[in-house]
Amino acid sequence: MTRLLTLCMLALFAMGTVEVSAQTFKKSDVVGIIHDDQDAPLTSATIMLLNARDSVLASFAISDTDGRFAIKGAKAGNYILKISFMGFSTVTRELMLGEEEVVDLGTITLKEATAILSEVEVLADHVPIQIQDDTINYNADAFKVQPNDVVEDLLKRLPGIEVDKDGGIKAQGEEVQNVLVDGKEFFGNDPKMATKNLPADAVDKVQVYDKLSDMAEFSGIDDGERSKTINLELKEDKKKGMFGKIEAGYGHDAGAVADEGRYATKLNLNRFTKNSQLSLLGMANDVNQQGFSFGEYINFSGGMSRMMGGGRFRMGGGGGPQIGEDLSDGFVNTLAGGINYNVEIGKKLDIRSSYFYNGIDNDITQDIFRQNYIVDETFETFEDATQSSENDGHRVNLIAELEIDSTTEIELRSNASFNNGDYLSNQFTETFADQGLDNTLLTDYTSLSDGFDFNGDLYLRKRFGAKRGRTMTANLSLNSGDDNSEARLTSLQNFLLTGDEEFIDQMQQDVGDNMNWGARLSYTEPVGKNKWVEFNYRYQNNESKSDQDVFDLDPVTGAPTPNTDLSTTFQRDYTYHRTGATFKLNTPKSSLNIGVQYQDTDLRGFINQDESPIAKDFSTVLPSLRYRYEFATARSIRFDYRTSIDVPSLQQLSPLVDNTNPQRIYIGNPDLKAEYQHRANIHFHSFSQFSFTSIFAMLSGTITKDKIVNSTEVDRVTFKETQRPVNIDNDYRLTGYASFGTPLKFIRTRLELNSNVSYNRSKLFINTIENDLDRWTRSVGLSFSSMNSEVVEYQVGARFSNTTSEYSEDKSFDQDFVTQTYYADLTVNFLKTWSISTSYDLNRYTGDQFEGDEELPLWKASLSKYVFKDKRAEIKLSMFDVLDENRGINRTSESNYLEEIRTNSLGRYYMLSFIYSIKGFGQGDTGNMRMIRHGRRR
Repeated sequence: MTRLLTLCMLALFAMGTVEVSAQTFKKSDVVGIIHDDQDAPLTSATIMLLNARDSVLASFAISDTDGRFAIKGAKAGNYILKISFMGFSTVTRELMLGEEEVVDLGTITLKEATAILSEVEVLADHVPIQIQDDTINYNADAFKVQPNDVVEDLLKRLPGIEVDKDGGIKAQGEEVQNVLVDGKEFFGNDPKMATKNLPADAVDKVQVYDKLSDMAEFSGIDDGERSKTINLELKEDKKKGMFGKIEAGYGHDAGAVADEGRYATKLNLNRFTKNSQLSLLGMANDVNQQGFSFGEYINFSGGMSRMMGGGRFRMGGGGGPQIGEDLSDGFVNTLAGGINYNVEIGKKLDIRSSYFYNGIDNDITQDIFRQNYIVDETFETFEDATQSSENDGHRVNLIAELEIDSTTEIELRSNASFNNGDYLSNQFTETFADQGLDNTLLTDYTSLSDGFDFNGDLYLRKRFGAKRGRTMTANLSLNSGDDNSEARLTSLQNFLLTGDEEFIDQMQQDVGDNMNWGARLSYTEPVGKNKWVEFNYRYQNNESKSDQDVFDLDPVTGAPTPNTDLSTTFQRDYTYHRTGATFKLNTPKSSLNIGVQYQDTDLRGFINQDESPIAKDFSTVLPSLRYRYEFATARSIRFDYRTSIDVPSLQQLSPLVDNTNPQRIYIGNPDLKAEYQHRANIHFHSFSQFSFTSIFAMLSGTITKDKIVNSTEVDRVTFKETQRPVNIDNDYRLTGYASFGTPLKFIRTRLELNSNVSYNRSKLFINTIENDLDRWTRSVGLSFSSMNSEVVEYQVGARFSNTTSEYSEDKSFDQDFVTQTYYADLTVNFLKTWSISTSYDLNRYTGDQFEGDEELPLWKASLSKYVFKDKRAEIKLSMFDVLDENRGINRTSESNYLEEIRTNSLGRYYMLSFIYSIKGFGQGDTGNMRMIRHGRRR
């Protein structure tokens, strides 16, 4: 049934594609050459084909380096051809297409616009794309969106920009790291806060460029650090009143157990002016929805340890195929909201601030199967677990930039967060070995925790003299935080073969504090044409302390007795001095940075007040090389080589015993050495603004000396595990990635193809026996998506991935997993005010090490009706998990075990929603937007 439904859904999408193609049965290609009045070719001129009836954009092209352009596959009909280039007069021609297969316009000459213009009125001239130096400007009005779409929906329609199913963004083949609003951060540095919340119709232009580092922007010297950035430039009328969106929905479970009401509400209000930005966000729901990325959720919750309740160290990770690793597992209630306020005070002071609250309640029920590996032997555990957590997080961000004069600026960047959480878990575990059921374990764990973190950086930047690049930068940094938790652990373990019993009833109190501060000073001096030398010095001091007090409770009276074996005080002080120099060479097409640093490190620590002290001193040379070459606009190659030293964390060094799960104990190792890492990577990136074809390739390699891995000791009678970090000689990792994207204009579809391969060689220690471990991960993906279609929008694709692990000592434990993902999304807009959307995902998981294959289909559908003037409101009926098949499954391949976790998940439900767009409230009658220019156009 599932496979038949999958074939039917894919066929539906194919029919939609054929329908789009069938509508273009009479086509013409329009070609020509654009020159200036000196007969020189004009590169990046914009050529638009507008419908003669209503001036709606039908297609467009960008001229190449020879001035040539081609608009392919235009349907028969009457058109207006408009050719524009910044600083030149626009050329307009009438065209009738359909009689000729190729319409050659020959050479078209644009004249420089130097005439005195008394008044020029520009109304709705939607030039889709303009290229200025290394910035691509998209005119948002040239790309149609639905009335209540958000910025994310707009980005999906822009050529050269890709948005994946999770909201991740690529531009010109590279990951987008920053999304700004009118050049400023929006609720911190999470791109999804802007793309998932701001309305699409508020955006005037989408600007894509490579942002230089703050230091490079100040000094004018390219240091090779670039971050792909999108800036959302808002429309002027959006800066004269309030705009935003309100959404409210209510529904009901419609699955096998239909006894729960469901609700979802969202609020987004914005009030922007020329010098300020004020935004309010709010959301509340019980349908597992989040309005930000998972990384931000971890930050708001104060880190993974606090999210799980308590500040104690916990093991985690996963090296195999993951299923349901986001917040969709379990039942999640969310209450979140915040305010973002940016203001320019005068011409010299710029303040950016935000506050965000996030409250999440999560209830999870799990069935966990684990196959554990000992050399020449395996044992299995089956676990039933329930978890309940409540987390509240508050975060405040403040950035202030002050320009003292034309040569001096001060910048303050700071953020503070406060978090608290309650956590409750109940687990029943059975352990099976060759002789059958070996032991059972019943565990109850509750904790209350809170934490506070503060981060602050103060920068002073100064230019000296008239020589470009003679600059000095000073930086002071401070990080302070504390974590506190109180927990109670109760467990009863029965060993059936020996008849023994172990009962634990403990109170555990953890207090953790850290204070890190540092200073950095750098001076850059020109040493020739396009050449500079930077001298730098850095001092860093990191202090961390952890106090763990454990009390055993009397089974009769409940009186506490200190457990001296588990109660420990541990402190780590880590300081270093780093001195170095970097040679910089910049040309119009390249930048080269060669540097070397010398670091003197001092690591001190003590256990229980000078008992078993830690004292380590080491010196390290840290070379680096960074090279970037730009063949042309949006085509470059970059090479990076860096070295670093990573000191063991407090948890890794601390001998504190974590017995939260009495069957699996973790203990730190005070004898650990620091890791020394060599990292090298090469990136090639090419994007054609003429054909919108992108190519991206990356190869990265890492060698880590004294890599820290976990060694596992397993008791062969009780099967209790004890993990302890140790150093190995070397760890090797190699990763390759490539992607290719291009439009298929004959069916108005974009093709995306990507592939990823990674290899890791490491070592595994189980009961002191050393294993060489080789792990491969391979994946390939293919997708097709519609391009700027107003009627039919679709995306269909597939991804295949394979993970293998090979062991030197016991080949019987080698692992091999295959994951297949198929997906299809379709939206059809009809009868002017109606829209229907549906999406279907099928995930298939195979692996000989697990019992049976898994197949997970997920089907969603919705029907919308737009009402009121300008379609300001939308009434939407949606259904999640139409087949009632949603379930959380997580299959993990770790170095010494395989694990499958099945988690309760939100099943089928329907919801009726009302969405209302606020447009221009409080701004009065804006009329038609117009731009009046006086004087000389250049």
